[in-house]
Amino acid sequence: MKELFMKILITGSRGYIGYNLIQYLQRHAPEIELIGLDSTFKELSKKSKDKLRHDHILDILHIDDTILEAELPLDVTHVIHLAGKTGVRQSWDAEDLKSYYVDNVLSTQRIFNVYSRPPYKTDIPILYATSSSAIEMKSPYAMTQAMKESIAPSTAIGMRFFTVWGGEYPRHDMLYGKALRDGIDELTENERDFTHIRYVCESIYALILSTDTTKFSGRKLDIYDIGTGNPRTPKKFLEDIDILPTTVLDSIPIVENDFESRSTKADPTEIEKIRKRFL
Repeated sequence: MKELFMKILITGSRGYIGYNLIQYLQRHAPEIELIGLDSTFKELSKKSKDKLRHDHILDILHIDDTILEAELPLDVTHVIHLAGKTGVRQSWDAEDLKSYYVDNVLSTQRIFNVYSRPPYKTDIPILYATSSSAIEMKSPYAMTQAMKESIAPSTAIGMRFFTVWGGEYPRHDMLYGKALRDGIDELTENERDFTHIRYVCESIYALILSTDTTKFSGRKLDIYDIGTGNPRTPKKFLEDIDILPTTVLDSIPIVENDFESRSTKADPTEIEKIRKRFL
């Protein structure tokens, strides 16, 4: 059977997951036409733009604008909405609250509105990123993720990411990114479901393929956990990936953190069914 033509808009295309996903799709599904949308480039200085061009090479059509201001392409077959403002701790800053709402809720609302209304005869598949933090809603950031889930149309597929690591250009504010730069000041005992970026990219690709109703009609969930189901403390995670010398790791102080979830754990049962069917 001939494969269906796919033309996919990926928002947040210069972000950590977006960039790694594009590299994955170009290697494993080069027949898919990709369009990137990201406002990072628009907001940088010329020097920073030149560095970004050199470091984050994206050999695809790209829209350098915000979701709220961009002229969104109407000829795509799928949307993977990864754009948004991240950071649990930073979201407690009163000066940043509005930007979390604008970037995570209003921008997502526009994606949902544009791609579930005319000129489309039927709603096109929208895969959108959400977060494990939406389960307990213990921060303003988490609340914006829960709001995204609550306003999603019935044809949208939520991807609830857990703590992603590995790959290229990890965020500097995340544990893995800090470890690469030897920049960890403290650790907590809060367990996290550390999930490799390759597993994330594979799962997104499998979900894309599952939207072809001529081949698959077995999807049961509106939101899929994308994680391992095996939470670890930050120290145990760093020991497992052997990224820091033992003497350095043992010297990092352990602190209490009651402002975030004590443990996050994915239920990968349903995403594993999709992966086994399509990968």
